[in-house]
Amino acid sequence: MVSSPPQKKLLTREFILSLVIAGLMAAVCLVGLSNMTGTYPTEQMLLSLAPNDPVNLLIGLPALLFTAWLGWRGKPLGLLLWPGALLYVVYAYVPYLVVMPFNLLYVGYLLLVLLSILTLFSLAKAVNHTQIQALVLGKVAERFGGGVLAAMGLLFGLRAIGGLFAGPVDPAELPVLVADLVISPIWMIAGVLLWRKRPFGYFFGGGALFQGACLFIAVIIFLPIQSRMFGIPLPITDLVVLAGMSLLTLIPFGLFVRGVLRG
Repeated sequence: MVSSPPQKKLLTREFILSLVIAGLMAAVCLVGLSNMTGTYPTEQMLLSLAPNDPVNLLIGLPALLFTAWLGWRGKPLGLLLWPGALLYVVYAYVPYLVVMPFNLLYVGYLLLVLLSILTLFSLAKAVNHTQIQALVLGKVAERFGGGVLAAMGLLFGLRAIGGLFAGPVDPAELPVLVADLVISPIWMIAGVLLWRKRPFGYFFGGGALFQGACLFIAVIIFLPIQSRMFGIPLPITDLVVLAGMSLLTLIPFGLFVRGVLRG
């Protein structure tokens, strides 16, 4: 029976930082939606980035607010998924730092990435990883989830390295390749730690599984939103492929959540 709390202190600072991140995300998304052509100066940026604004309002914002609220209340599920919501923000806005022109909105994107990283590190220090491990050890399909994370991190990393360094880079692919290159080492490390049932692995492993699940759902939603916004054909084949691929993260994520709730 575990008696000590799963966090070392009340996570008020991390909760407030998450609220700031959520408010800033809502602000930049609403600015982008209200003035798309002014926010995204080229047709390529408009097509590839503008649909992210409604997607982030529908997926990223609720995920951050809900997990931060649960984590602030000391719920183990919130503490384990909160880092995934922060990683989602990092992944979502790193591409903007690569291609967007420097202006006031760019400062907002930069703050979103930096504040999310800061909050993630602060949260990692505040969580009692040993107690979290004791609560869920052997209940969250560690080897399945960890293996999926490590494999996907390796594949995404190799794809990013190949796309960035094997020849001329497609400008439309550049932002995503950079984001994949940033996140893939985190997935690989988190996967190995979770596979080995290390205390720190549950925190970053659960978070990475949540981030992966959110990202696949976000991309699936992105395509019909993009089609509706710009009147382009909906790529049904891509949707079917993405739906199938999403199971690679949704299944281990579902098993992880079930294990935490039962713990």
